Amino acid sequence: VPRVMGDSGQLEQVVMNLLGNAYQALSDRGGTATVRVLLEPGAAVQLVVKDDGPGIEPQIREKIFEPFFTTKPEGQGTGLGLSITYSLLKEHGASIEAESTLGAGATFTVTFPWNLVIEG
Repeated sequence: VPRVMGDSGQLEQVVMNLLGNAYQALSDRGGTATVRVLLEPGAAVQLVVKDDGPGIEPQIREKIFEPFFTTKPEGQGTGLGLSITYSLLKEHGASIEAESTLGAGATFTVTFPWNLVIEG
């Protein structure tokens, strides 16, 4: 797996936020979370975090990266994880997308453009 240029602490925070959300989505019902790295030589490196939890309702999907937006019960989240993740990735020149099917989980894809990748 190639290395990506950036602040390692901030990128670790991104991964922990995505894995933490997947874990919370699965905590009530069990299931599986997977992490994959996809390489598109000369184009991008993608980090994909997928779970088979309850999914994200279509009407709220466009709000999930907004600060303080949460669907979690009071005391179980601040609504900052995905907002911080989005901001950190933007600062690094990377992007994030969310896809979901209600009842079948969610997939978050982080794309690092090739100019951030350290080959070798």
